[in-house]
Amino acid sequence: MGQYWTFFNLDKEAIGLSKLQEWYFTSGPPEMVHDTLLHGENSWAGDRIICLGDCVDLENVPAGVFSKDELEELGFEEGDSTVLFLDELSSRTRNFESPNRHRRYREHFFDNYVLGNLSKKEYIRGDNAPRADEYGESSMGRALFTNICCSYPTSAPENMEIEGFSYFAQGMWAGDRFDLVLTEDVEEDLESNDWKDMSEYVKRHVDAILDIDEDISG
Repeated sequence: MGQYWTFFNLDKEAIGLSKLQEWYFTSGPPEMVHDTLLHGENSWAGDRIICLGDCVDLENVPAGVFSKDELEELGFEEGDSTVLFLDELSSRTRNFESPNRHRRYREHFFDNYVLGNLSKKEYIRGDNAPRADEYGESSMGRALFTNICCSYPTSAPENMEIEGFSYFAQGMWAGDRFDLVLTEDVEEDLESNDWKDMSEYVKRHVDAILDIDEDISG
């Protein structure tokens, strides 16, 4: 059946994504990462971002994503329905309106960009991002969504395990803060020992997910 997922900016807004296993393999991820993270009037750059499935339990969410004060403000107590928690969280946000709906972001569109995790000081280079999908759509957005999802895995691709890691259930970047910037603007900072290049790690895993999808579809 699959879950319904919501892409939350915990500081501002939320976006409903429908079924992740359908949306993930469309032009949606590159469109979303472009429209939300590039600097502009409605930019999410620097905000806490997470994607939650409707089967989520707070045990699936990394510790510290929600502070004790936030949980109290949302009226959530141990044993409460997680569905009610998601409803309450959604009610305090507003939908993000994409200014570039249905624009296509092809394979090399993000080559000159860096997707940075500001919370963990990790990054992905656009010129070393996962390969494009079979339709030529950039996978830069998938590099983000693969690592910010949290829920209880119920069906493929939500229950995919690669190298012992359950994607779409245990997002290693869930609730972190991100930025999307031109490589030339941050090249010197990235060369410092404080930042870790995760491009190869993420690329290997997203490519494996695309392989699995192509095997299923083919």
